[in-house]
This record gives sequence, structure tokens and C-alpha cells, in this order.
Amino acid sequence: MTEAFIVSAIVLTALVLIYAQFARVNRGYTDAYYYNNVNGIYALNQISTYLNDEDISVLASALTSYVDITNCSETYFTKTSYCNILISSANIKHLLFTYNNKDFLISSLSMYNPYDLRMQKFIKTVDDSDSTYNYMLVAEFNDGSYAAIPYNYEYNEPVTYAVYPTGTPIYYDVDAGRICSETESEANYASNTVMGLSEGCMRFYTLIDNKYKSTIDLILDHNVTVATAWGNAASEMNSITAEWEGLETPDNYTQNILDTNGNPTTNSINYKDLGYNSRLITADEIARIVGKEGWSSETASKNTDKFYLDGAYGTTWQTQVARYKGASHYGWLYSYLSGCENFGCDINGDGTNSLGYWTFSKETKSVNYWLILNNGMLDSNGSGQGARGTRPVIRLSKAKMPEIKSVYEVGQIVYFDVRKGKACTEEEAAANVNANGIPTGIKDNCMKFYVVKESPATSNKVEMILDHNTRVTVIWNSTQINENGPVEILTALHEDTDSWVGTITPENFTYTFTKSSTEYSYTIPYKTGDDNGPFKARLYRNNELAFASNTWLVDNLKGHGDDNSYNYSDGMCAISGTCSLNGYWTSDANSTKAAWRVDRNGMNGTTTTENGWSGGLRPVIIVDKDNLTQENGD
Repeated sequence: MTEAFIVSAIVLTALVLIYAQFARVNRGYTDAYYYNNVNGIYALNQISTYLNDEDISVLASALTSYVDITNCSETYFTKTSYCNILISSANIKHLLFTYNNKDFLISSLSMYNPYDLRMQKFIKTVDDSDSTYNYMLVAEFNDGSYAAIPYNYEYNEPVTYAVYPTGTPIYYDVDAGRICSETESEANYASNTVMGLSEGCMRFYTLIDNKYKSTIDLILDHNVTVATAWGNAASEMNSITAEWEGLETPDNYTQNILDTNGNPTTNSINYKDLGYNSRLITADEIARIVGKEGWSSETASKNTDKFYLDGAYGTTWQTQVARYKGASHYGWLYSYLSGCENFGCDINGDGTNSLGYWTFSKETKSVNYWLILNNGMLDSNGSGQGARGTRPVIRLSKAKMPEIKSVYEVGQIVYFDVRKGKACTEEEAAANVNANGIPTGIKDNCMKFYVVKESPATSNKVEMILDHNTRVTVIWNSTQINENGPVEILTALHEDTDSWVGTITPENFTYTFTKSSTEYSYTIPYKTGDDNGPFKARLYRNNELAFASNTWLVDNLKGHGDDNSYNYSDGMCAISGTCSLNGYWTSDANSTKAAWRVDRNGMNGTTTTENGWSGGLRPVIIVDKDNLTQENGD
């Protein structure tokens, strides 16, 4: 009996020893598998590389014990989309940024631990002995594993690229895969029906850009299909653009919305996976371009959230502000649609009945899709709605893009010396006045001009109007046969500006007007020249008034005070013996006997063209940006 007991004790002791050894081996194997395995270390190294491309000074300054950076907060990071992709693809459940001191972290978690206790257990195993590191990254993964690596902040200044302002016109030859010129584009458009045109040199406009992007997205200025059901829009458009050269493939797109029953669903297309050459613009991009803050296609509905592109300039976003040609700030987004000139775009469609174009975005809780209409509105329609086409968005490498130059805004001041053909100073212009101490009648040397047409980053030309009349009064056309256009005022324009240097000859200008159901047309031969040769300057055009603030357009006119008020009795006179500075002529006839002028109150008015006292002469010139500096416009 005693012997049996002794043998049993020996066997039991051996089993305990074997189990203990097995438990140690198993625990070591478990730790090896769940702690700092290869996949975890690799994932954290990817995160550390990403952090080196961010400026994490805000994150570092916010660190007291640890910061949970799992949600890639915009408080700390700029490239949040990429950060989220890294964390999601690594299957990370929690990611902590902390000091390289495990005891400090354990102490903090002991007081408050929002994580599993296994996190604390893992941290106790971390090696923090290398004092050359300041920080540590600690991760818990969704498979129950953990990893930690030491980290030193080594900020790598990211590569940056030129930024193109939104709405900058870019001319691109889709057949040759190269940047082309405005002249090439105009020739292509003149010889073809623009709506539906999908070859050669065409005009595109830049969408929202930033300095970290090596590519840029551009939208064509017209539709390539005139009437397409939404369900076929992307594929039909791609069949047209598939052979376009030199383009980058767009990214895949997913929109999170609710179906008609209120259940979460998605509206997506894999442009990149399918190798598409172009894509549809989204409704959210439109909202961002026009400054409609807080608008999202994930929640927006037609009844409450459709809006005019120029809504920011009205009393509400549902107020139509742009009601005539060129009046819209975003006319480039709906140019060439049927009748769009009546709603602010720059140019109507050429006979094709296309009333809009589709975005890819679907209206939430609806069967409708968002689109741009010819009245300058983002609205939604049923997917089979007729006369709605497609307008491609393409992506170009910025290595292909033209050089960026200074942008000149409408109303910007420029000081230019017409005798030297180069920029001058405000002081020089201020000293160049007549005997009465004001500039009216001055037509030489350094003078003050205002930009009359926005000059985008890719343009080398600036168009600007003088801030005063070179002549107080001049006759527009003494015969009053206005179908022949201006006469005496063109002779005066030659006399006042032919000696100027450094200006670019304007293009010929053709103007058409209708009176009593009869259409009249005339051409001013600025470029080809009249009996006195080509012109160095041009006349202001009536429709340009839509783009301008009326205060600077009426500088140095009778009744226009220094405070931009209209005091009609202040008697501001420029030339001895006359106080008739009522305004200045435009190039545009209003009828067979009258023409438009810019009045002293900043409005456009009409008066008979044989009355010299009714209007003066204020030249508009075109100069090369290389002859100016941005400082001249401040």
C-alpha cells in the first residue's frame, strides 16, 4: 500500500511538471503568435512611414500620456483618407501614439483603461530600452494580436506641385495627347458642331486642386453625348473617350445613400478597375466648387436641396441671380447647353437640344439622379429623362500642364507706362495729372488701369481699362447709321493710343443687335485695321459691365466722389471749359440711332450717337503678363 502511494505521488509530480512545461511552451507560442508578429510589425512600419509624411507637431504637442489616433482625426492629420486606408487595410482595431516608456503608459491605463485588459498585459512585454527613440506606436488588431514599435518623428517635407485655380481654362488635344492653344480650339469649334464634338483641340476647365496632387481633373466645356439615360451615361461616355490620348485613369467612386425604403445602400462605379479614360462629375464636387457648405449627396433631396450655382450671390440658394449672358460666376459649368445664355452662361448650344448633363450622384431615398441644367441649377431628374447628356471629366499629369502665371482678378489695379510698355508705380501714376490735378485727358506715360476680364493662371494676357477718359466728349457715329458701327470714336481711339507701346492688338469684334424684328451686324476691325491701320486698344463692351463693380468703372466722372458716392453736384471737371463728364461710350449699338455707354452712376445707359456731349473715350488695352508683376496689381 505504501509503495503504491509513493509511486502515485511520483507519477503525479511528473505530470504536474510536464503540464507546467507544456503551459510555458504554449504561452511562449501564443505570445510569439499574438505579440509582435511579422504582419503587425510590418503594418506599424507602414504607419510610421506615413507619419513621417505628415506634420505631426500638433499631435506631439497634444501628447500627455497617449493619443488614440485610430480615427485619423483632421485635428492631427491632413491626408486623412490615406490614413484611413492604411488602418483599414492593416485590420487595426486601436492605434495609440505614446512616449517610448511602457511604465508611463501602463500607469495611465491603470487609472483609466478604455481597452481590453489584454492591451495592458501586452504592453508589459514591450521593449522600450532604446533611449534614442522618443515615441512609440502601439496597435491592437481585430484578430486579437498586438504590436508595438519605437518611433522617432522625422518629418519628410512632402512633394508639392503647382495649384491651378478652379475654373481655369485648359486647351487639350485629345487625339495628340498634348496641351494645345486657344486658337487651335477656336478653329476646331468653328468648323464643327460643338455639342457632341469629341476630337481635336478642345477647351476644358480645372476642378478643385491642391498642392499635394501630381494630377489634376478637368471638365470639358460641352457635352459629348446630347441625350443619354443615366444608366448608360458612364459607359456611353467612355466608349467615346476610350481612345483619347495621354490621360490618367480616374479613381473608383462610391456614394453612400439610402434606398427608397430608407435602408443604407451604395451607388458606385469602378472607373480605375475598368480602365476608364474619363468619369462623370459628382454633385458633391459641384457643391464644393460653388461654395455650398454642408451640402452632401448622401443626405440631400430635390425638394429642399437643389440650388442655383450662383445662389451664394442671391438672397437664398434657390434664387436665380444670373439672368443674361455672361452674368454667372460659374457659366463654364453649363456652357453650350440650349438657351443657357438667358441664365448667365457665356455661350449657347449650337442648335442641339441638350438641356443638361448628368452627375454620377444619386438622390438619396429616390430613384432620381443629380444633374446640371441649362438654367444654371443643380437639380435631380429621373434616370430616363431626355435631352440630358454627358460631359467628361479627365485627369492629366501636372507634368503635361501649361505654366502657371499670376492670376489677375476683375477690378484689380495695374499701373502701366504706355510709352515704355512696362509696369510703373502708383507714385508715378499719381503725379501724372492735368492742370486741374486729376488724370482726365491724360494719355501718356504711367497711368492707372483696372482689369476688366479675369486673366487665369494659364493665360499670358491681361485686359484692362484706363481709370479715366482720354477725351471728355466724342461722337460715336454722326450719321446715326448704326448698322455701320462706331465711326468718329474709332478715329479718336487711333489718335489717342497709336503711339502706345507694349500693347497687344485686339481681335476684330463683331456685334449683332435687333431692332423692330430686324437684325443688324457690324465688325470693328481692331486687328485687320481700318484706313489708319490696326488698333493698339479697344472700346469697352456693354456686356462686360455684368462682371464688374460699378465703383471703379466710373472713376473720374462728373458726380463720382472719392468715397464712391454719386454726388451729381460736385462738378468734377477734367478739362478747362467743360464739365460734361457724364460717361463713356461702349462699342455696342442699342438701336439704329443709339448706342450703349457706361453712365457716371455705374449703370449702362443709351443715348443717340450723334451727341458728342453724351459720352467720352476710355480705352481698353491688352498687355503681356511678362511686362507686369503681381505687385502692380496690389
